[in-house]
Amino acid sequence: AADWLRYKGFKDVYVKRLDQFTGKEAIVIRPFPTTTVGRYYDRERDEQYVYQITVRRRSEQKAIEDCYAIAEALNTAYLPSTNGSYVFTDQEIYTEPQEQELEEANFYAWQVRMVASITRK
Repeated sequence: AADWLRYKGFKDVYVKRLDQFTGKEAIVIRPFPTTTVGRYYDRERDEQYVYQITVRRRSEQKAIEDCYAIAEALNTAYLPSTNGSYVFTDQEIYTEPQEQELEEANFYAWQVRMVASITRK
């Protein structure tokens, strides 16, 4: 998702913890534990891969706009594996964009969670 978002023009995308960006604007992607929803005799398994995108900006309006734009764009994005480790089926918005509290003044954060359906060999 990070490379795809960079391709779509969001240049400050990172796969790191949000607290590593104190004093900076960023878009941070954080994976959550996967859930196996199906196992097969050939050792393949279907998984639900949930990940969170947090948009941190100095402008609250910009954080909201970017978060909604990312959610809408990813909702229809096709993200195949670059190394063949999984087969991408589809993805959708898991939780709608919402405000995320920050302890740092002068920054606003909005987040959305996506769920991708994949099959692993």
